Amino acid sequence: MSSDKPVIVIVHGAFQGPRQYQPLGEALSERGFTVVQPENPSTNTNPTAVEGKSPYDDAKNIQSMMEPHLAAGREIVVICHSYGGVPGTLALEGYQTTDRQAKGLSGGVKRIVYFTSFALPKPNMSVIDLIGNYPQGLEKQGGVVALTEGAAFGDVDEDALPSLMETVTFQSTASLETPVHFVGPCISVPKSYIICSQDSILPCEAQTSMVQALGKNTTAESIKSDHIPFLISGVRQQLFDRLAKAALM
Repeated sequence: MSSDKPVIVIVHGAFQGPRQYQPLGEALSERGFTVVQPENPSTNTNPTAVEGKSPYDDAKNIQSMMEPHLAAGREIVVICHSYGGVPGTLALEGYQTTDRQAKGLSGGVKRIVYFTSFALPKPNMSVIDLIGNYPQGLEKQGGVVALTEGAAFGDVDEDALPSLMETVTFQSTASLETPVHFVGPCISVPKSYIICSQDSILPCEAQTSMVQALGKNTTAESIKSDHIPFLISGVRQQLFDRLAKAALM
């Protein structure tokens, strides 16, 4: 992999893990990027393992995965999907190139890229604060949330759906209900947002509102896609190209 290109860290969404994001990781690797895919502690097939795990636990894990690359002075681009925008943003605190330069250190996160992701607009908000309640298809079971038969994945390829259903996980309630202090508008490095205009899970209007809250130094573009574009054959290459382009900005 080229050391001239930034390291890419992919932060996955809720109820999923790096395995489901394999097509995205492979596509970016083929474009010459070093790709890192942390597994959020708030997501696991064992419900007991996720209880009490908050976005802060996920962020700490993301930071630990970035550390070896930062020690080598590498620049990093963090790519976030869906819930991943919450811990992905948190993980930037103290790890941005601007933060490290102030300490006389090289490397750091030079950009964050969201695609149909939660870039919370105000400090001390949670995902549930933003969306209001648990949507249809999600069932709260004490300290965890499970997907029910009514859960929607959007317009993913038919051949991808069985594998997706077999590998879905539990999500901690703490990850969705814990307010976080470091959010999108707190970021000092450049931000990119890819809006999925046909998203049936995180509506286009909500994405657009979050883009506006990100403020200055933000670029935004749109693709005609549902919520999981890397599993939709008609748009996945467009997504891969745009993510690679954003990583090199």
